[in-house]
Amino acid sequence: MISTTSTFSESDKFNSTNWTSWQRLIRTMAMSKEVFGYLNRSIKQPPSLPADKASPAKTPWDSETSSPKKWRAHDAWTLGLLLINTKNPAGLGINIDETAAEAWTSYINTYKKAFNMTRLSTEQILWNAMYSNRTNFTVSGRMPELWSQKLLMKISRI
Repeated sequence: MISTTSTFSESDKFNSTNWTSWQRLIRTMAMSKEVFGYLNRSIKQPPSLPADKASPAKTPWDSETSSPKKWRAHDAWTLGLLLINTKNPAGLGINIDETAAEAWTSYINTYKKAFNMTRLSTEQILWNAMYSNRTNFTVSGRMPELWSQKLLMKISRI
């Protein structure tokens, strides 16, 4: 069983501007610890057992059919992985009161969509750039910044 949550360096923690690199780190860490199913809901929450029923025998960490008690503990560890690697999760609007999957969904709904909108906006600006009189492209003097954003976004899709 995993006894500690893996903590990223301060520069790698999620801060609302580093979605692409951070989500890749989280996915890699969750897969390596065999808990990604708690994020994508492939490991389902088992129904609670009636009080007169005994809990099932010990289940391994990566079991997809763990007891309700074990499932809650593993889900809490996974939620901790997200929250401990985020700077001010509540301030960023992350759902921290539910399951790891609910928190993961709130990251995706807010930050993946925002990232995609920024990418589309940058692409539109680049498409509308003008070239005239054998001079450099002009886009309010922001061309180098926009091209570097575009390149970073292309790399992030790999």
